[in-house]
Amino acid sequence: MAEADFKSLEIYRSVKDVQYLLSVVYHNLGMMRERDEVANRHSQTEEHQSKLEGITFDPLYQSIFELVAEVGAALAARK
Repeated sequence: MAEADFKSLEIYRSVKDVQYLLSVVYHNLGMMRERDEVANRHSQTEEHQSKLEGITFDPLYQSIFELVAEVGAALAARK
């Protein structure tokens, strides 16, 4: 439940912590198939987090900043 909650809140560090803990618990219980499934989800979460870290801008914010720059330039050009 914690994994799903953190995922819906997009708190990926905590998602990875929960997944790691689950994999340890499954390993200690001898549930290797479940451990491997959680380990796979952990890898997918790391990939997703890395992709998000690579995003340096949001197109919406870029358009807002461009509009602000245009308005600023127009105001500066006035006499």
